[in-house]
Amino acid sequence: MSEFPAVQPPDEKVRQAALARQLRLTKPAGSLGRLEELGVWASACQGVCPPRPFGRPRVVVFAGDHGIAAQGVSAYPSEVTGQMVANFLAGGAAINVLSAVAGATVRVADLSVTVDTLPEISKFKVRRGSGSIDREDALTEAETEAAITAGQTIADEEIDGGADLLVAGDMGIGNTTPAAVMVAAITGKEPVAVVGRGTGIDRSDVTAALSELESRGLVERSVDPRHKRRNIVTITPAGIAKLQELDQVIDEVQERVLEPLTAAQRRQFIALMGKLLAAEREPQAG
Repeated sequence: MSEFPAVQPPDEKVRQAALARQLRLTKPAGSLGRLEELGVWASACQGVCPPRPFGRPRVVVFAGDHGIAAQGVSAYPSEVTGQMVANFLAGGAAINVLSAVAGATVRVADLSVTVDTLPEISKFKVRRGSGSIDREDALTEAETEAAITAGQTIADEEIDGGADLLVAGDMGIGNTTPAAVMVAAITGKEPVAVVGRGTGIDRSDVTAALSELESRGLVERSVDPRHKRRNIVTITPAGIAKLQELDQVIDEVQERVLEPLTAAQRRQFIALMGKLLAAEREPQAG
């Protein structure tokens, strides 16, 4: 496995000096909010107070396609990844505008975009799209090593080229799904608490999924007597039984219950049922 050299932590003495300096400035303490915290962090990382202005900030966007996107987890098809890469290179994306305002330049690195890209951005390409994480590893061990090495090499190249601040970003349709999986795995949070609605999933999608659940007898809706315009959604015994099946034999449930639904309805079913199960576990008042 890849090994990383020791990283020198921010200088604590300089951090304290920077904090003290903030208190001496002619402004209310904390009035600059997050900007003050960033100034203190920059001082500690640079080892000087006050911090030096960044002279060559650099944004590196790592682009790649995710196999899970084929399962309908995004509102957009994988082809958009390649289109966005082209937009980055043309300077037409939001990150280009934000970087220009901040005095930063943008580099794009294709690590796993499905389509062909220019040689100058694809020299570190590991593969064309990752594996679909619902049924296989995203990358093999060798590919993971290659991706990590690519990141180290690109960082070294940028620093050797004079960059004094690196900002890493990623682009790839479906990328929030593996990101959510990693966050849930690392933090121990329930997936539904991490995922949210995602790109392009609006109230109408949730309403459609809720109607589907209701028609199948898995949930019931009633009017909240305190708020006439608000519905109360409760899980029926059949819905609870279905949740138990979902927990125990997800593959079987997908095959027998979810396959007749569209991809959007399937993901909304799982997300909504997760939320309802979490609500069922909450202690009831009274």
